Amino acid sequence: MIKDVKKLSLIPFILFLIFSIIFFIIFYSVLQDYLKEEIKVTQNKILNIEKNYLKKDVKKFKDTFKLAFDIAYTDAQSNLEIFLKTMIEKNLINGLFVSKDNYLIIGKIPKNKKFNYEIYENKYILLNLNSHKYLVFLIDKRDSVYIAGINKKYIDNLVFEKIRHYLDKINKNNPSYIALGKITTFNPGKDGVFGYLYYMPPKLKEKEGMILSIYKPDIKGRFFREKYFKSLKENKDCFVVYTFKNPKTNRYEEKISYYSLIKPFNFSVLKGIYASQIIKKIDKEVKEKQQDLKNIVFIGMFTYLLLMGVYFFVMNKLVQKIKLKIFKEYEELLKKLRHKHYHDSLTNLPNRIKLIEELNKYQGLILIDIDDFSDINDVYGFFTGNKILKSIANDFKKNYENVYRVGSDEFVIGFNRKIDKTDLCEIANRDFQYKMVKLTFTVSGSNQKGSLLKTAESALKVAKKSKENCVLFTKDIEEAQKNRIRMIQKLRKVLENRKIIPFYQCIEEKDRKDRKYEALIRIEMDNKIITPFMFMDLLKEARLYNKFSQIIIEKVFDDVKNNKIKNVSINLSFIDIIDEDTRNFIFDLIDKCKKNNEITFEILESESIENFEVVKSFIEKVKNRGIKIAIDDFGSGYSNYIRVLELQPDFIKIDGSLIKNIHDKKYFEIIRLIVEFAKKFNIYTVAEFVENEEIYNKLKNLGIDYFQGFYFCKPEPLEKIKK
Repeated sequence: MIKDVKKLSLIPFILFLIFSIIFFIIFYSVLQDYLKEEIKVTQNKILNIEKNYLKKDVKKFKDTFKLAFDIAYTDAQSNLEIFLKTMIEKNLINGLFVSKDNYLIIGKIPKNKKFNYEIYENKYILLNLNSHKYLVFLIDKRDSVYIAGINKKYIDNLVFEKIRHYLDKINKNNPSYIALGKITTFNPGKDGVFGYLYYMPPKLKEKEGMILSIYKPDIKGRFFREKYFKSLKENKDCFVVYTFKNPKTNRYEEKISYYSLIKPFNFSVLKGIYASQIIKKIDKEVKEKQQDLKNIVFIGMFTYLLLMGVYFFVMNKLVQKIKLKIFKEYEELLKKLRHKHYHDSLTNLPNRIKLIEELNKYQGLILIDIDDFSDINDVYGFFTGNKILKSIANDFKKNYENVYRVGSDEFVIGFNRKIDKTDLCEIANRDFQYKMVKLTFTVSGSNQKGSLLKTAESALKVAKKSKENCVLFTKDIEEAQKNRIRMIQKLRKVLENRKIIPFYQCIEEKDRKDRKYEALIRIEMDNKIITPFMFMDLLKEARLYNKFSQIIIEKVFDDVKNNKIKNVSINLSFIDIIDEDTRNFIFDLIDKCKKNNEITFEILESESIENFEVVKSFIEKVKNRGIKIAIDDFGSGYSNYIRVLELQPDFIKIDGSLIKNIHDKKYFEIIRLIVEFAKKFNIYTVAEFVENEEIYNKLKNLGIDYFQGFYFCKPEPLEKIKK
């Protein structure tokens, strides 16, 4: 009986032991699930971070690529200038000489002899000769032009070779390498071939020259090349996931790459990272944590069983000890995290978060921006850039209290007193130099309690815009900001009420027998008529331009459609044409209007047309619907006559800056040449800014077809035009 009782007395112990083991198993399982979820979150975060690094590295390489060509072309032009001047000085030039290998061209040519020149990158002159392009330098002397040039292909090849060496250096033993593909066509044939691999890292050189086809999948059947080809064709960057050979492991692995396009060479630049690079590190940490977890569980169970007799006493002590240890580690970790949260990791200065929390204790604040610091990073590298930032931080800490780093190239100094402009200019005018790199600062400040940082940032914007190096926030700056915001709100109200009014200015035919009109946008605000000069920039800044443009275009179409006015020109900017919604809106108006032959679209020649093919396609479509095309402000910039002819205009409107100066012989000759050019290609000419009879008669004698200006009439609303 006693033995049975003793056995029964063991039942609670056994049950307690069983429940304890079950608890440990459940506890371990819960921890495992939690650990898996944390791993998943960590992987996503790390992958997103790595993607951002890929973007930045590709952008940095593209900037380096462009800089390499700029340096090469600039050096070549400088050498050509020295060489040509030396040859002229020694009287060694007679006629035009082209080397047998077409590497060099030098000579003297008559001014009246025509050559095919083009302007490259808006600053280099290229000569097209015998199917070769030469980077040339010209010297104009009397009746002749002296010329010296180097074959552009030779310079390009030298730069490509340098870029290859540069890539070999940075890609050595680096699985996250940069590679280049050459896109030979954006319209592949049936085989889908669109280019080849131009450059691969040292361990994958055998893949250089490999044909690229949108129909060629990776080893898992994914047509990843088709995806990035479509994006690059639209000049868009993209991420692509595919399987590729890892040069470090020599195995095919999952890879994430970022693709971008380098124009005008049509190189596809990519940088990728293998998933194994991230997962391997995470897996290692996970295994260590898992092992630590297992050890803790097994040791706990063993200890639990071993010390069952003194469970309550020992366990209580152990729990207290573990609790104290956890709290201590937690406090230390919290301290580290708090420091990391409130301090910049590079300079160890308090960061923007810390500044925002401490702003209220300051009466004055100075904001310092390092001028052109991104250029310093590009030229000297991030390592040197970081050294410079540390040096600046140390210098500020020596001379000032309460120094913060609030941005990549921005510092803040807090003051327990009100500051004045002298405090700002003292910093802005400091002579700061790190080794061979001289630095300048743009400095702003504020004494506006409650909004120190915000107002200092506003003052910094004003300083950069006005090219001043030290600006203290004033009520004038605040008032200007308020006026800008008020004006934008008024513009929104104008848009809401559609108080956008077309004014019309007459365009007279040379014999005064025919009259056309140009539609000009005006708005009604505060019971006044406002011209575009007062609001056009704000429309673009507030992203209201497209809506305003659509309304004015619609109103002019309605006036023509309803027989209120005939033969009207409507101004279209490049912004209108590239915006898909506006384009479709215009096509819809044209399709509904039965008087398209009475409408002309004026396209500004002075605007930078970045996507010429989009503009050309738009013009072809509207001309097919009966709309006429005029090139506005012709002659205002570096007019590309070939491009103009490709647009097939019906009219050329000569820029007013030329017409105003027609009394100057040079401007007179330019106008005469434009008229001759237009007549040769059956294009009507329109002279703007005709302000008096004398200008009118001169232009009429030159053979101008149409005239526009205050000499004939000012812009008026439709009601006055009809009267």
